[in-house]
Amino acid sequence: MSIKITQSRYQLDDHQPYGLVETPLGNPRVSSIYAKRVGMKFVDLEGFPGEYTNWQNSAFPKATAFIAEFSTKPTTAAAALHVAAVRGALTPIDRTRITP
Repeated sequence: MSIKITQSRYQLDDHQPYGLVETPLGNPRVSSIYAKRVGMKFVDLEGFPGEYTNWQNSAFPKATAFIAEFSTKPTTAAAALHVAAVRGALTPIDRTRITP
């Protein structure tokens, strides 16, 4: 038996209702652009133990995982804004790799 490990270049996860985007241990370029485009604060939440995005950024140094802490459940219109913000934050090469 063999296991194939696939790796994303970027990963965005939604989490607690704090209304912010966390500064990642990885490259902050995409997450800071994303935060600006959706009007969320870009905050360093250092000292939170056990964050799996920290593990991802350490295990896969060429990738960047970050967390968006939505303040409420996004409406359909807000979800569309967040999708557009992610796409807009990526480089042209990265955009071609997005699968809906």
